[in-house]
Amino acid sequence: MPLLHFVSDEYGPYYLVNELLAPLPFGSFLMLSHVTGDFDAASWLCGLWRRMARAGRGRPASKHSPRCPGP
Repeated sequence: MPLLHFVSDEYGPYYLVNELLAPLPFGSFLMLSHVTGDFDAASWLCGLWRRMARAGRGRPASKHSPRCPGP
């Protein structure tokens, strides 16, 4: 279940993962997933660039850049 990407650094994601691992027996596995833009890379990249622009970080220029719709 993809949840960890909603936990920002200020909430201690490493601590939370350790809390999830603590009750498990030695040798157990904890499976986590994370969102990905693999299936719609152009939309993911456009969204990333919008967030970067709002944060004042600009947008990288590339001849391979997709055409992003308006803001």
